[in-house]
Amino acid sequence: MEAYKLLLASVVILGVQKTLCSEESPLDENKLKIFSSTGSGETNSEVDHSKIQVKNHGEAVEYRFPKEVAVGEVKYDDVQVCELDSSFNPNALYLMLKRRAIVLVSGDIWRFYIKNENGWQFDGQKTMESMELDIGNNETTGDVSYSVSDGTALFRPLSDKFFRTVKQGSDTIFETEDSIEYARKVTLEGVNSHDQTLLVELLCGEIKTFIRQDGGSWELQEDKKPSEEKDSKLRGGCLKFKKTTGFLDFDIITIVLIIAGGILLLVLLGVLIRICLK
Repeated sequence: MEAYKLLLASVVILGVQKTLCSEESPLDENKLKIFSSTGSGETNSEVDHSKIQVKNHGEAVEYRFPKEVAVGEVKYDDVQVCELDSSFNPNALYLMLKRRAIVLVSGDIWRFYIKNENGWQFDGQKTMESMELDIGNNETTGDVSYSVSDGTALFRPLSDKFFRTVKQGSDTIFETEDSIEYARKVTLEGVNSHDQTLLVELLCGEIKTFIRQDGGSWELQEDKKPSEEKDSKLRGGCLKFKKTTGFLDFDIITIVLIIAGGILLLVLLGVLIRICLK
């Protein structure tokens, strides 16, 4: 009976330890390598990062490539994610940190690669379709959901299409030909007011802010990132904590889980010792 209790306590401890340590860490942008295609059968050379426009959106890092850069291969932690031919020339790459995925964008075509226990795997391809949105239409249609609350109107796509153009009647407020800048949500603040704000949330994570006063023309304001002000202090605190402790490969949540797991293990060991002494 005492042996059974000892075995049971050991199993509980090991189970808790495995649960706490099984959470996969997010991707690290420093482990990503992008190689240009030589087109001559020679070894691809790593792309000069000074030629790439990089933006950190919090949960994803965006890489924009100029036309002269032909991406031929992508590696993560020196393991190949994909190799590309001339039929697919991406103009952008997204490193999804917490989702552990990479998205390559070429025109309207998006390719998805996911990381699992078997390595990197191709997870499909999608053509991003688009449509126009007229914020003067205050009703739900087959393609667009419309709702209003407390003077704020919300427009969302109902189909697989996103907003390429945002208009008000014959006036174009926002327009793009780049699929990573298609809008997935549009918010109009001050529906019945002469002073209004229009927030256009893009697929790339940015928010375009337009303001008009006294019923005049729409004017573009400084670009914003979603929840930027709310999360900036938290991200800064986490980064400072990582630098001072040296836990460069762990986020603060992982560290808290490890500490909590250690405390719980000590408690369970105490219980185990009491069982053995009886």
